[in-house]
Amino acid sequence: MRWKVWIDVNDDEWEGRVRVCPYCFSHEIDEVALIGGPMAQLDNDDGTFKCHKCGRVAVPMEFASWEEYIAFVWDRDDKTDDNFRTIPMMPLVWDDRKGEAFVSDISWNGRLVPGSMRTPFKEYWRTASKEVYRTIRTFIVDVEGTLTGSARVTELQKVLRKKADVSLDIGIRNEQDVYDCFTMGAWEVIACTWAVPSIDIFEDIIEMTDRCVPCLCHERTVVWSKKNGNPEKLEDAVRALKDMGYDTIAVMDLWGLGKGGFHGEDLIMRAKGLGVKIIAGGGVDLAQVESIKELGADGAILDPFTPELVAAFDREAQSDALTSSEPPSNIVNNRSDGS
Repeated sequence: MRWKVWIDVNDDEWEGRVRVCPYCFSHEIDEVALIGGPMAQLDNDDGTFKCHKCGRVAVPMEFASWEEYIAFVWDRDDKTDDNFRTIPMMPLVWDDRKGEAFVSDISWNGRLVPGSMRTPFKEYWRTASKEVYRTIRTFIVDVEGTLTGSARVTELQKVLRKKADVSLDIGIRNEQDVYDCFTMGAWEVIACTWAVPSIDIFEDIIEMTDRCVPCLCHERTVVWSKKNGNPEKLEDAVRALKDMGYDTIAVMDLWGLGKGGFHGEDLIMRAKGLGVKIIAGGGVDLAQVESIKELGADGAILDPFTPELVAAFDREAQSDALTSSEPPSNIVNNRSDGS
């Protein structure tokens, strides 16, 4: 399991030292204040901090930069036995008038459909990564790039800057799109087949990088942007990708995507039986992660607005309302005008 670590990043220009608990690697630590005396905080010079996660008191580990800290996290992840990955999905849409990115819910209706639930990306990232999921990994989907083939390169570069462990999908149509993902700052590419015109593209991709995970989007059959010559049966697609050299494959249950419930247990079993690692998505929330893990899956992609995340937004709305003496609004739908 990747260590549950995070960092308070107030904006994209954050710089400075990173301090974490040396036992659990949590960033939620406060300096220990001496009790008594007129200037307790100033008098405390032993350098100890208390961790609010594990409760221990110790001198913290320090890193000179965000990059150094992330390298440490990745190194520890490579050495751990439990590599199950829980990856929050963040589909991005763009408000050109406000010049800002929003995380949107998505569903499938013969094509990818962005929904009405939208939250500013910075706000979503802060709540999801620190308060709810407590993870630095995420899966960003460029909805516009997926639908039109024109990724928002400049905007994505700003979003990805100083973000760690980002899996990215801009609507992969060829190996150049994969290359572009890495130049934008992605750590990994998850290539959903809803935009992929031919399975043969994956053969070109694996010759370029081993950090691309094919994601077989499944409705009644595997969904491709073009049907001609592509395997529609899940088992045939998995076998073909395995023969190319892929040992990890994601499966997205389009029936459950955005509908608040994962029903792709059979997809996991069918794909897992062919000897590959499987990451499952489509309607997954935190409550279902453990059951997906018990089925033998190696990871889970969380839907954008899980009940746990929506509850956190509601608590924030109530807190804001108490502060401003105004009644709380629907925290998700009314965070933007959806335009």
